[in-house]
Amino acid sequence: MAATIALPSSVVAESRTRTRLRLWPEWLTLFLYTSIVAFAIPFHEPWADEAQAWQMARALSIHDLFFHALRYEGSPGLWHLLLHGLIRLHVSYAAMHWLTGLVAVSGMALLIFFAPFPRWVRLSLPFTVFFAFQWAVVARSYVLVPLLTFAAATLWKKNGIAVAVLLGLLANTSLHGFGLALGFAIVYLIEMRRGSHQSENRIVIVSILLLLFGIALFTALPPPPDITFADELVHESAAVRIGAAVPLAVIYLSRAVSYWWLLSIPILPLVLWMTYRIGGALYLLPVLSVAMVAGVGYFTYWHVGFASTATIATAWICWRQFSRPIRIVGSVVFGIWVVVQLSYSAFALTWDHKFLYSPDAAAAEYLRPLVNQKLPLAVTLVNTSDAAEFHSIGLGPYFEHPIFINQTRLYWFWSNQERVDERFKDALNRDPAAIIAMYRSHKGRPFNPAYDLDSRRLHPLYERGYGVTHIFCGARPEAFDLREEICEIVLER
Repeated sequence: MAATIALPSSVVAESRTRTRLRLWPEWLTLFLYTSIVAFAIPFHEPWADEAQAWQMARALSIHDLFFHALRYEGSPGLWHLLLHGLIRLHVSYAAMHWLTGLVAVSGMALLIFFAPFPRWVRLSLPFTVFFAFQWAVVARSYVLVPLLTFAAATLWKKNGIAVAVLLGLLANTSLHGFGLALGFAIVYLIEMRRGSHQSENRIVIVSILLLLFGIALFTALPPPPDITFADELVHESAAVRIGAAVPLAVIYLSRAVSYWWLLSIPILPLVLWMTYRIGGALYLLPVLSVAMVAGVGYFTYWHVGFASTATIATAWICWRQFSRPIRIVGSVVFGIWVVVQLSYSAFALTWDHKFLYSPDAAAAEYLRPLVNQKLPLAVTLVNTSDAAEFHSIGLGPYFEHPIFINQTRLYWFWSNQERVDERFKDALNRDPAAIIAMYRSHKGRPFNPAYDLDSRRLHPLYERGYGVTHIFCGARPEAFDLREEICEIVLER
């Protein structure tokens, strides 16, 4: 016969107090993480892709976003939907970054307090480069990924409906998020079929997943025929793209470990082997599915964080199934990875604090008097680097309306019908008061005034009496290097 013993309220209160005291390292870590993010945000100058989502949410209705514009972005629309709501609530562009920081803190709170890892692992992971900078200070849809993924890991054995909702929302953050969510959804459904989860809500869980995953695919795919990179999509066969995807996926996963091949080569197979030891190929699915999305589609530095998040969440779900030797090996692997990523994080935060991450805020401040006087402005290119014109969108959030006479949209439209540079010739005939010439360097030679100001594209402007008055440059860090430099050169008569 079972008996229930009611403890005095004073004993219960004392037990809770002791629990809180034992958690002081966790609370201190969360405080330090919050302080670092809060300190970094005011020094961060938003990049053009941060502005692009804001401008689309600002200019378009929900119908236009989901039924037309987002297909050109190749992205689901959860982030744009959130921004659309914030803008209608009169939240400012600057405040968006503080809300981004709040989301990041919430995700890290789950990791710090609920992950099953050794304490030193839980308390160090939040300070790695993706969680402390790329997906916290920089305001993009990826900030939602740790919160949604770690919440799903926390509820994995507890609430199937909540897990389905979280994975469905994760699929709507980006196509890489879709790949990550798809991997975890397949794992969950197979576990449920094996009897690892309660199955009375199976129909509801599957319905939620189908609905939310369907919305993500409907929003992002298929790409319109006039999308900027349509030629690449049309002329490359499926076999060529899939064949190239395998080596690209390997490169993607190695970048998630380290940019040093001598370090990533031995660690990557070890991580995959440990995951395989849990339940065969099943638990490799989240990591491999996001890697294949990156290989088939596209990936850049900040997308690498999806592989890191997938590995952490998979280890989270499976940790208690590991034998003690594998846990020890796993802790060592985590330790090496954390040291590398902490060094990347320190470099990124230091760079963003000391130097311009983006030239947009400084250039907008200089142009404001000209815009207020309603003087005509135009935008052109210094070099013909792809997407250089796109970066002029970064100036948009600082003004109430489009400021260039040859670029009349608030956001960039990834269509080959977008003729901003061609319209510059007509704009030049209107004698603009100032011209912004965009320079973009992608892992190449940094801006060199002695060479680049002698560009053949600028000579016709010099002949019309324009001269360079100001140059604003910014660059964003990648590992221990600078991925990309953007310069906005102001020419006036």
